[in-house]
Amino acid sequence: MSDISLSAGEDTANAKSIMGIMMLPELSRGASISDVSGDSGLKAGSQITVTVEGPDATAAMEALAELLSCGSRVEHCVESGCPSTAIFNGYTSDRIHYACSKGHEWSVSRKDASKAQAQPSLFSSRSAPIMSENARSISQEEIVELQMKFSEIKITINNLLAGMLALSEMSQRRPEFSEKLARTVLTKAPLIVSRLQEFTQALNEKAGPKIEAVQLQKKFSEIKHAINNALAVMMALSEMSQRRPDYSEKLASTVLTKAPQIVSSLHEFTQALNEKAGLHEFTQALNEKADPKPEAVPPNRESRMSLASLLSAEQIIPEMKATEGWSAIVELIDPLVNLGKIKTGDRESILASLKQREEMMSTGIGFGIAIPHASSDRIEEVVAAFGRSSHGIEFDALDNAPVKFVVLFIVPKNQIQNHLRVLASIAKFLNDRSVRESLATAKSADEILAIFQTRHKEHTSRTTSPVGGVLGRHFRRIFGLGGGEEK
Repeated sequence: MSDISLSAGEDTANAKSIMGIMMLPELSRGASISDVSGDSGLKAGSQITVTVEGPDATAAMEALAELLSCGSRVEHCVESGCPSTAIFNGYTSDRIHYACSKGHEWSVSRKDASKAQAQPSLFSSRSAPIMSENARSISQEEIVELQMKFSEIKITINNLLAGMLALSEMSQRRPEFSEKLARTVLTKAPLIVSRLQEFTQALNEKAGPKIEAVQLQKKFSEIKHAINNALAVMMALSEMSQRRPDYSEKLASTVLTKAPQIVSSLHEFTQALNEKAGLHEFTQALNEKADPKPEAVPPNRESRMSLASLLSAEQIIPEMKATEGWSAIVELIDPLVNLGKIKTGDRESILASLKQREEMMSTGIGFGIAIPHASSDRIEEVVAAFGRSSHGIEFDALDNAPVKFVVLFIVPKNQIQNHLRVLASIAKFLNDRSVRESLATAKSADEILAIFQTRHKEHTSRTTSPVGGVLGRHFRRIFGLGGGEEK
């Protein structure tokens, strides 16, 4: 395989580095990193030099020439009245495909760019037939489905941002965390882009000719564009900080500024979804479908989802054998299967959900605590297990410290608010240093359970109990949870 690089002026970037390519024009004009903004990147008319080295260099260069020959043959959207700039969207043997930020897509002949061919399924023309109100309006059920999908995606993104924010704050105090911050941004920001694209596809499926859905498309396109710009700057700074450590402080301060802006943008679209169906009616419908109160917490349990109410002695492992995160998760799943909390046939499916969550970002939140969790349609109520390790488990935790306490829990699918309540309750409880010290010296599973039961009573009266130190501050900031500092 050949190595391909792009050069602009005196600067060169590996063709595999999207962010490096985006930074070329700005830096080639002598701009400093402090000048980097969301508008950075290669623009129409930029002159670049392509260098290919390797065993298949000739074939690679021919393929690049074929791609670049598509060029920017169309500068503006072809939809009447749309002022958006055309965006190259791929090509086939005879046509070049374009899109714009408003959701319009079209293609042109590679031989004659003046012959634009719109894709009618993606945007309507002025001569479209008159539609009934039902055809023009998006239904309440469709709105609820979109909100469910967006809520799930937003939680994923918020989790990723909480980790980035925590690492940013930690790197400002301890420079050794700067490399981990850069690595986290470079690996997790693309996941955010992917989840946003996933919702774009879901929204497109609902749209068709429906005017209300098209309005949502437009709104989401604007928000996604702003988020992608913020992520682009964060990723560019991450790449540069890996080469030049003096950019680490700029990276940390940028993440601390940009991440809350992304959260705000996501919240803005949530409000747009609510407005489409009417806030009161929408909230009622969503609650009934997503988090039915009578089923979420059985009457014979405490209203607050605590470890005291979720665990029995059989669900506690006082000394775990695992030495790394994934084996610890598997070790904690097995008692739940043996007790019938999880069906044997559902074990692999639930493990897959937990693995997907861990691959997104480690659930090691610091202070020797890890809280692996997931949602699954294979269970009907929250299930949990607890494990303790005196030797410590490698969990890639935010503070890089070995994990001594692992709480695993699984929540029924679509119980979004319940999921957050359990996560917050566990984090607050274990964030108390005295609780951790008591757990560390307990002699058996029964003693550990007794600590959960007695100490829970003390915590239920605290309205300002914390959520996980540095991570907790950003966890509360993003999810709107109350709490103070780590004890």
